[in-house]
Amino acid sequence: MKNKIKSFSYLSVAVFASFIILIVGCSAPNEKTNDATENLIDAKKDLDKAQENYDEMYEEYRDVVDRKISENKKTIADLRKEINNKEAKAELEKRLLELEHENQSLKEKIRDYKNDDVDKWELFKNEFNNDMKNLQQSLKDLVNSNSNSSNNNNSE
Repeated sequence: MKNKIKSFSYLSVAVFASFIILIVGCSAPNEKTNDATENLIDAKKDLDKAQENYDEMYEEYRDVVDRKISENKKTIADLRKEINNKEAKAELEKRLLELEHENQSLKEKIRDYKNDDVDKWELFKNEFNNDMKNLQQSLKDLVNSNSNSSNNNNSE
């Protein structure tokens, strides 16, 4: 009889343990599902915030670029007014047209860019900044060479 009681006790403990495991096991997926749902909601909020920040950065960058493009346009117009030497005028006008075209291309490039990928954006921005820097340096060089030729013409 002691063996039956012991067997019954072991069996009771085993059934009770199985019952506990079953209850804990059934509730764990719900908790995991709830946690996963909360994590998904948090991730969506983070993604929305990141996209919002990215959109703001893009708009700020476009504003800066638009100002630079306008400054380039004004510099080109000012250089056209200053051309004095008739011999250099044709060559200078040709170079101004090239730079004006580059400036317009940059304007179209930033206008047409679709900002949908942060990695692509960084690559685009680096290339665009390099192109803008080269254009501005070319304009600066042209201004300086025109100033030098004007000074030489005035001293004669």
